[in-house]
Amino acid sequence: MSFPLIEIDRLQLIGLTEDHINDLFEQYSDEEAMKYWDGFPHKDEEDTRKLVQRLRERYKAGTSIWWGIKFKGTHKIIGSMGYNRFAPNGLAVIGYMLNRNYWQQGIMTEAVTGMVKFGFEELKVHRIEAHVTPGNTVSERLLLKLGFMREGLLREREFYKGTHQSLIIYGKLVSDE
Repeated sequence: MSFPLIEIDRLQLIGLTEDHINDLFEQYSDEEAMKYWDGFPHKDEEDTRKLVQRLRERYKAGTSIWWGIKFKGTHKIIGSMGYNRFAPNGLAVIGYMLNRNYWQQGIMTEAVTGMVKFGFEELKVHRIEAHVTPGNTVSERLLLKLGFMREGLLREREFYKGTHQSLIIYGKLVSDE
């Protein structure tokens, strides 16, 4: 099965390759961009290379799908997003991140809209969740704008960055579309 390309207005969501390591490192090494992410900023391009390899292995196993975000007609990857897990007729969990140089341009509104549509129409999932770290108000506003419902706080749900982290759960059902 070939990797699905998603085209939305100004953007394309494409499969990540070794050719994207430098662009992704710019994103994943940025402390501000990684502030609410579940891992530490990448120290070198080898960290990013390992991430791309893991994401490609998960795609091959059918458990995850992760895209690079780029403007149509360009090659630079300006963000990344995907389904950390998904099951037809079941649950999907999304994540996304954008290079700080492209914040506040409506890019994630467009990209997440396209990814959600793909999830409901192509992956045939029933429910899409996003797990947001408290304090990430930009992500919360985005999800609300896109019709996700805030469903609650899971206190100290995950352990990362050396501490127990709470998560705010947002959900959207196929019937909400």
